[in-house]
Formats: sequence, C-alpha cells, structure tokens
Amino acid sequence: MQMNQTLQPSVRHSTVACPICSTTRLYHLADGRLKCSLCRRVFSEVDNRHARLTLDTRERLALAFWQMRGTTDTAYDLHLNIKTVQKYFGLLRDNLAKQSQQSVQQQFGAEQVPVSWFDRFPQRSSCVQTAQPLAAVVRAETGLHFLQAAPVAVQPRFTEEIVIGWLYSQGEESRQRINLDRIHCQSRDSNSFTLTTPFWRYVKQGLVHYQGGFRHNFMQYLREMEFRYNDRQTQCGPEICLHHLAVE
Repeated sequence: MQMNQTLQPSVRHSTVACPICSTTRLYHLADGRLKCSLCRRVFSEVDNRHARLTLDTRERLALAFWQMRGTTDTAYDLHLNIKTVQKYFGLLRDNLAKQSQQSVQQQFGAEQVPVSWFDRFPQRSSCVQTAQPLAAVVRAETGLHFLQAAPVAVQPRFTEEIVIGWLYSQGEESRQRINLDRIHCQSRDSNSFTLTTPFWRYVKQGLVHYQGGFRHNFMQYLREMEFRYNDRQTQCGPEICLHHLAVE
C-alpha cells in the first residue's frame, strides 16, 4: 500500500488543478493519481475535470471570505454552488488557523498550557467557582495569541507569568455547548486588561458573525480570529487569502 503512494522526487506543474485549492503544483503518484502539494488532497484527473475555477473567481472568493461575507450571498454573486463556496471558505479558514498555529509554535515552542495553570492564576478567585479554562492569552511580537488549555500538556519552556489572561466558560455545560454569552476573558492585571479586553471583544464579535458554525471546531475559529486581529497591523490578510487560492 505504501509503495503505491510513493511520490516522485519533485513537484511538477500539471495541466489539471487540485479540486480543493486549485493549485497546479502536484505530485504524480505511482498508481497514476495526483497529490496536491498544498492541501495534500489525493485525486485522479477524472475527479478534477469539472473542478477548476478561474483566477478571477478565486480572487473574488478570497476577498469575500476576508470581508466575512455570507456563503449564500457569495455563491449568488459568483454564480457558484453554495457547497463550492463552503468548501473554499473552509480551506481558507483551515489555512489561516494553521498559519496562526505555526506562529504560536515557533514563538513559544508549545500550543498548549496545563489546565492547572488556570487554578494558580492570580485573578482566579474573581472567576466563578465552576469556571472551565479554554485557552490562555499570551503576548508576543506578532500580537496576541491563544494557547489551548489541556488536561494533559507538556510543561512549556516558559513560565506562567507569560499568561496575561484566560478565556474560560462559566461551567461545563457552557464549555461543551460553546455558549459565547457564558465565555469570558479574565485579565492578569489592569495593564493586561487594556490588551485582553479589546482582543476578546474583537474575537467574540467575529465568532458571532459565523452564527454558531464555530462550535464544530472552536479552537480553529479562535485561531482564525486571532490571525485577523493581529493582521490589523500588517494588513496582509487579503493577500494571504489570495495566495492560498491562486494558481501557482
């Protein structure tokens, strides 16, 4: 089975494009199928024959996603099937979340923090007794980032003092249902408050825009909103979205 999946030494440009992200930089597998160098989708040329979108359409899709336009309106404006729009929007969301996740990993060497850190947080006593930690908020050169709270996490190489705030739910039920009305951000001190409060307000408003869709993969959506928030300084988000969907 592994022999059939063996890749040839280099990526080659193909006359077809990936049905997920439309790149033409594809691996040619030994069994005759193709594998995308970007999203790693494996497919055959028969699967791909109706999948390619024009560059103009992909550019308009990327812009609509960054502007947080609805899938129904986007599908209508671009004369596409709504499932096609949902597929490409999902790809962009996944890529933005991965990019943010990679940034966290590079800067901190970890994507998670132990749940026990929340219990020792200086402002823990002001939280409700049934509070359930979701993620820690930390500050870096690239902006503010989330580190997921995990019951079992490798001890990070940094200390607890790096955490400037915690995202927590008021109870187990609100954690499971991801009820935004019962999810709050607690700051370490008054200095941190000026950072974490507008950050969480921005993230929450963005999540509300998705009308509950964020509940299926909450951390992915947090990463996306984190990326959007930090991009306010560089304003590279639209170009990055275009890069993810553009023909190479």
